[in-house]
Amino acid sequence: MGSPLRSALATVFVGCQEEKLFNFANRTLAYFRYVDDTFAVFNNQDDCNTFLSHLNSLHPSLRFTHEKEFNHSLPFMDVLVERLGSEFSTSVYWKPTITGQYLRFNSFSSHERKINLIDTLVHRAFKICSKGKLDLELDKIRSIPLKKWIPGTFNHLHS
Repeated sequence: MGSPLRSALATVFVGCQEEKLFNFANRTLAYFRYVDDTFAVFNNQDDCNTFLSHLNSLHPSLRFTHEKEFNHSLPFMDVLVERLGSEFSTSVYWKPTITGQYLRFNSFSSHERKINLIDTLVHRAFKICSKGKLDLELDKIRSIPLKKWIPGTFNHLHS
């Protein structure tokens, strides 16, 4: 597996390199990082390419790649960020492989575990979703214990 310190050490290491990067140039409109995953917004593709090139030249152990938005949206960690003009909207990002199968309510697991599962999903929705997206996410969560899921059928709820 790896050292429990791995995330902390990666955060410190990337943070030190990041400091060098921003001493060079800060061409981002927005910049967020969690360990070694970054989310950045640029005015144009040239600024993005320059930033990425300089970032990858800071240390031989660092190799960053980039993803462009598709249909004005981009997933970052568990968050789907959508661009609406000059505004951003966020919702929970469900990977395309999600099945919606969690824990059967009539299983042998404790009642607390079953309740905590739903509580965790609801908590995540409240933390991540923009106002306009929250009701849709809560509808998805409500439907989880009500249906018998077949792999690949959960995605119809994502739209």
